[in-house]
Amino acid sequence: MFRPASRAALPGGQVLSQLCGGKVVDRWTADRVLAHSESGAHAIDNYRPAHGLCNSYRWSYSPEEFQRVLKIGVWARLLMEKRTALGETMLLGFFNYDRRRQARRHVRPEPPVRAGTTRSNRSTR
Repeated sequence: MFRPASRAALPGGQVLSQLCGGKVVDRWTADRVLAHSESGAHAIDNYRPAHGLCNSYRWSYSPEEFQRVLKIGVWARLLMEKRTALGETMLLGFFNYDRRRQARRHVRPEPPVRAGTTRSNRSTR
């Protein structure tokens, strides 16, 4: 489960993100090597540093699967930038998918302001 390369220190004490392999510079999150839903322990040996953005997009992919998804994404972007037929199809499909996803999001309306209060002075519980 633990690969020494995932803890590889860089000059200056920096470490690599276990998800994308990039340098972890300032802000990072603790990513689980083995997910809690897959019997991953709440133990220091089960955590590795990761970029927050990478960690939020990881879902339930293993680090190896996530790196493959990133590589596919880079390849897809290249095809889109070159305006190939496949790239155009992927781009249109993604925009349609994202439009449907955004339409499903439920935005909670703000509660009404009670008499005698303003939005800035009401309690936030």
